[in-house]
Amino acid sequence: MKKFLKWFSILAVAGTAIGLVIAYFCKSSADTGDGDGSEFTEDEDFDLDADLKPASDRDYVSLNKNGEDGSDNEE
Repeated sequence: MKKFLKWFSILAVAGTAIGLVIAYFCKSSADTGDGDGSEFTEDEDFDLDADLKPASDRDYVSLNKNGEDGSDNEE
C-alpha cells in the first residue's frame, strides 16, 4: 500500500508540473499578437446618447395583460 501511495504521489506531482508548463506556454502564446487590440473594440461611431429621442417624444408600452389596443392574440 505504501508503494502505491508513493507512486501515486510521484505521478500526481509530475502531472501537475507538466500541466503547469503546458498552461504557461499556452498563456504566453495567447498573449502574443499584433498588439493593437482593435478586434475587441466596438464601433467608434456608435453613440447611444445621440440615438435616443427626447423624453417628450417617447412612447411607452403598456404592461397590462388585456390592453386597450385590441392586439390580444385571443380569438
